[in-house]
Amino acid sequence: MRRVRVAAAVAAGLAVLALVTPPALADPPPATGTITVEPLSGPPGLPFLFSGEGCVSEAGPGLVEVLALLGDELIATLPPEFAGVDSEGNWRVGMVPNGFLGDEAAVGDWHATATCRDAETGEPIVEYAAAPFTVTAPPAPPAPPTTSPPAPTTTVPAPAPAPPAAPVAARPTFTG
Repeated sequence: MRRVRVAAAVAAGLAVLALVTPPALADPPPATGTITVEPLSGPPGLPFLFSGEGCVSEAGPGLVEVLALLGDELIATLPPEFAGVDSEGNWRVGMVPNGFLGDEAAVGDWHATATCRDAETGEPIVEYAAAPFTVTAPPAPPAPPTTSPPAPTTTVPAPAPAPPAAPVAARPTFTG
């Protein structure tokens, strides 16, 4: 009887272990899609548009998550609700890099990657290869004038003198 209890306890323990141990994560699928970036470069404040195709499974349009990296640092994750996927699997999403960083900090070489997942199962459908784009230095402010403005040249004529007063011939009287 004791052997049956031990065997049952071991079997129950293995069953619980199997339930709580995550399965080995599969390697992500190789990049099979391409991201298009428009424009390829521009100053801070300029919106960049990312687009791709093929994000569709038998269940219908998938969900796309886009990552924006400055060098190797992840700066922004654009979640699926921002990337509209049509019935053909085409998608697009826009981003203004200095919306995440200040103008000067946003300058540099960026790249975007994306993953399309099945809307029902969450399984990857398409991994998109990284697409580079560059945020250039902001335009310099206009230089101040180097010379002072010329002095006004108009003169105002002096007022004409008043005519002399006329003598009073009446006799002064006291009024009060």
